[in-house]
Amino acid sequence: MTGSIPWRSILTSGPVWGTFAAQLCSNWGTYLVQSILPTYLNDIVGLDLYRNGFYTALPYVLLTVVTIFLISVFLFPRVWGNVVLKISTFGGWPMDLAISKGFIRTASMRRLSNGVGTLGPALFLVLAGLSGCDAPAALACFVASVGLTAFAWLGHLVSFFDFAPR
Repeated sequence: MTGSIPWRSILTSGPVWGTFAAQLCSNWGTYLVQSILPTYLNDIVGLDLYRNGFYTALPYVLLTVVTIFLISVFLFPRVWGNVVLKISTFGGWPMDLAISKGFIRTASMRRLSNGVGTLGPALFLVLAGLSGCDAPAALACFVASVGLTAFAWLGHLVSFFDFAPR
């Protein structure tokens, strides 16, 4: 690798700061739910701590599954592409296809992904709060909220690849 790193350009770049802000907000929301969910399920919904652990893990199991399908195809197509492409009907490869066919610009796809991955979870968190003590409804909302955060990663996590020259 030749040349020096353009730190001034990096640190004064609007897209870089926007990506940092998106990453900060996404992580904050994810960790907030992760830390408060057991208490919410115990105190508000009324699930005892024995069952609480299993139900607290459900949103993150879905997040893991969605992440494997969305991000592995998009970031590591040579490693995962053949396996995931055969079993996935959503995620990174349709987004890549839409971009490569010219249906949507890369920046617009990043914005759409960030929108789905941030506004979707926010909506489901509000719905979880409105569900009251209805355990299945609250759990479904938390599972959907955490699962949708994977879409934000297709926006801000891969943006660094878009504006890095090499």
